Amino acid sequence: MRAKYLCKINSVLMVIGFIILFLSSISLAGEFDTNVLRHDAEFKKEVFEDIFWVPLNVLGEPKMTKDQLLELKGKPEELQEKITTLYDAIHYLQVSEIASSYEFNRTSQFWAKGADGGVEWLHVAPAQYSLKENRANPAAMNNIINFFLKDNYEEVGYFWASPRIMAPSSRPFFLNYIKHEGRYYIINPEPYVLFGKVGLESGLLSDYHIEENFAPLHEAGDLEKFLEYYLETQRGIYSVAAFTGETAPPFTYFSAGLDQFIGIPETFPREQFQSIYQERKEYQFVSPPWECPQGYKRFPEYTYLIPAARTPGEVRIKSGCFYTTIADRDEGGFGIFISGSYQLINQVSIKGRVIQKFGDPGLTGFIGLFSYNPPETGLFKVSIDAGPGYFLGNMGDEFAELGWEFGVDTGVNVSRGVDMGIHAKYRLLRFEKDEQQVDFSGWDLGGSIIFRF
Repeated sequence: MRAKYLCKINSVLMVIGFIILFLSSISLAGEFDTNVLRHDAEFKKEVFEDIFWVPLNVLGEPKMTKDQLLELKGKPEELQEKITTLYDAIHYLQVSEIASSYEFNRTSQFWAKGADGGVEWLHVAPAQYSLKENRANPAAMNNIINFFLKDNYEEVGYFWASPRIMAPSSRPFFLNYIKHEGRYYIINPEPYVLFGKVGLESGLLSDYHIEENFAPLHEAGDLEKFLEYYLETQRGIYSVAAFTGETAPPFTYFSAGLDQFIGIPETFPREQFQSIYQERKEYQFVSPPWECPQGYKRFPEYTYLIPAARTPGEVRIKSGCFYTTIADRDEGGFGIFISGSYQLINQVSIKGRVIQKFGDPGLTGFIGLFSYNPPETGLFKVSIDAGPGYFLGNMGDEFAELGWEFGVDTGVNVSRGVDMGIHAKYRLLRFEKDEQQVDFSGWDLGGSIIFRF
């Protein structure tokens, strides 16, 4: 009788235990699981030799609930302090509903080997900026993962494959890699915020779909082994690099003869950058005439444009027509001019100009100007000119008088080494001749063709 009684008690306790376990699992699922993530997933599915599809919790179980993560939304430093596992990092990207954008911050820099009008540099937004704006392109999401986790594992870095088509509108293919207990784990965070782009963490091969650029978490013995699988399944990849650092570097595309390259600023620490595969296209460290500033690394300075620069020693020859006025004679007329400029340093050049009015030798000028070149867009240039020079002319008698000129020159790139431009300049030229005041002050408005060497 006693045995039957004890058996009933044990049965009741077992049922209660199962109920408690079931309720707790439901509670944990509600706190940590998402549409694809499972906090208690257990599988290791081989998809290639020594390459495994694994759940995110292999790099640490989740520690923060959805509500706890949402309380820190838009607070980069607090998020960095609290998020210590890859699971929580991806979970945050999902629950914060970060907007997926494909825009880069673009700036133009003149670089001698870039030829026409400069090259366009693409800057990946730093994590702080993206987290505050709650908007990020795919590469910026890699910056966020790096920002969250860089101090929580043996090593956190980037796996960067060159675009299939190299052009300013191309998307780079960034992945994050994490080294943990001697193994490498590689992930693409962006598909986790795009519904339907990554499969459920079930361990079933029917839920394994890498989509473009490897969405789910993969485990490998080393990056070279993962590279084999990556190249096996991703067509048209011509070069791959791995690197570490605070953020992905700015980059550009350029051609040298028939070869195309991805350019990385020479100021990016080379010891952090390792090219692990090259076929037709290569990475090159190039020397733009600027130091990589903190501007693209630190919020909010990321939104500022980096000043453009022209190559010291660059020569521009310009010729065209102009319309000019002369103050004291209350007349105007057309003429032609030829001018040249020489780039002294980054954004400062000197200019000389000879002008001749049609049908009237009354005004010829040779002007020595200092010119400041504000930031360019790559196709459009502008310069602010000011300086003294001698004007030569004939009012019956020759004269040579010192005057000043101020104005703006603009140009638009139309073909290799050729720009079309317009200018607006004011001439300040007053002097006394034969006890008479002469005023040649006035405006010059003109159009020009510019040849660059």
